[in-house]
Amino acid sequence: MRFRSSDDLEAGRAELEAGIRAWCDWKAS
Repeated sequence: MRFRSSDDLEAGRAELEAGIRAWCDWKAS
């Protein structure tokens, strides 16, 4: 993935972390 700016990087990382956390919660249930 390519990010044009640090803002894009931060937003992308936040979305990725949220997705991973949701997936882990789903797998744990």
